[in-house]
Amino acid sequence: MAKVEKVKINSAGARALLNSGEVQADLKRRADAIRDGTGMASNGETPGYVSGIFTGKNRARAIVRTFKYEGAKDNAKKQTLLKNLDRGR
Repeated sequence: MAKVEKVKINSAGARALLNSGEVQADLKRRADAIRDGTGMASNGETPGYVSGIFTGKNRARAIVRTFKYEGAKDNAKKQTLLKNLDRGR
């Protein structure tokens, strides 16, 4: 019978990895791809969707959301964010 090995996760190291600059850059790239796929990215003229990165205690997070009424109306009518979710892969 094979011997069972135990693994102990270094919590501080895992948190450092999940908040690292490399992870944040990848999350930003993915969020920007989703935002750009909407066709109404914030370009100064007609902002509809924006993306951003938030860092917390345990991990970094990416968000893509509607910015103004035009984006909210577009997303409610066409489900734009949901349809562009695959662009973040």
